Amino acid sequence: MQSNEELFNILRNARSRLLMFDFDGTLVDIAPTPGSIKPSRDLGDLLNSLSKKTLTNVCVISGRIISDLVNYLRDVKGIALAGCHGAEIKIPGKRKILLADQDKIQSLITQLREYLKPFFNEPGIIIELKPFSLAMHFRLAEEQLKTRAKKEFIARAKKLNGNGDMEFLEGKMVLEFKPKYVNKGLAVKYILKHFIPEKDSLCVYFGDDTTDLDAFAALPERSIKVAVGEKITGKADYNIHSPEDLRNLIRRLVK
Repeated sequence: MQSNEELFNILRNARSRLLMFDFDGTLVDIAPTPGSIKPSRDLGDLLNSLSKKTLTNVCVISGRIISDLVNYLRDVKGIALAGCHGAEIKIPGKRKILLADQDKIQSLITQLREYLKPFFNEPGIIIELKPFSLAMHFRLAEEQLKTRAKKEFIARAKKLNGNGDMEFLEGKMVLEFKPKYVNKGLAVKYILKHFIPEKDSLCVYFGDDTTDLDAFAALPERSIKVAVGEKITGKADYNIHSPEDLRNLIRRLVK
């Protein structure tokens, strides 16, 4: 694993850069519930300032919906955003595009949500209906309830997934039922095609969880994979200890 100072120098000295960031656990600290995160007040400004550097494009790729990212980052006109693991993408100056059939997916995840109604009021369980997926968060649930909820979620989802077009995605204390072909790698490929400053730009992806491994795999040769935290360090070229350390790295880059 190389040093963070070496990473900083590579980023600073690159002629052109495409910098892609996961959100939860990477740019902001993981919180007990999706709605209780506390992004640093200057995060949106930092990313905007970074995107204004010569031949530097910035993208945030998240499991959250794009409107959620906009709400937390505020003014991000110069930044590309990919939500729902790449199902929706908004590039500056262009209309939002969808890479999945929302109507078909909504039918399946709405049915799954109905099956999971018995868990709606269980302490520590949060059922989150998104445009392209259904997520169950259980960070605050007791172990016995967590096991029972996960078992029910998987069993019900398997029955709905007759044609195999959907899959389970397990992250940090969350299970998600989503289209198999939609992942952060799909988002990276689209961004590489439509939002790279130059053909030979340095491409860097920062992520913290197994959901980011598809993004790592989609990067072209000579790209840089950066793990934030400890979970996926074995798959990365560099490791940054925490979201705070990553934000400090960005602050140095925008000076």
